[in-house]
Amino acid sequence: MPSDFDRLATVKQYLRRKFDAAQLRAKADDIFDLATEEVTITSQGFEGGTSAGQISFPKILLLQAIEELIAEKDPDNTPSAPGGSIHPDFSQRSIST
Repeated sequence: MPSDFDRLATVKQYLRRKFDAAQLRAKADDIFDLATEEVTITSQGFEGGTSAGQISFPKILLLQAIEELIAEKDPDNTPSAPGGSIHPDFSQRSIST
């Protein structure tokens, strides 16, 4: 079974090829909640049978890989463009009550 270091290196290789810094930031935002609030059921017993599970790739490693690649691809940590459109208001209307 590969070590966490090997898993991290493989995931970083894939992510490096597939995503740019802005896309990696969006992925990091999506994964953060999953990586920090995950509960994994590793075994279960019931009448007539049992089952078990195993964590195949901890999401915190994926988040670590993404954060390292963001730092690599954008060392100055340039903020991404805002998601929505911005409409300035130049009307300069006076409001009195």
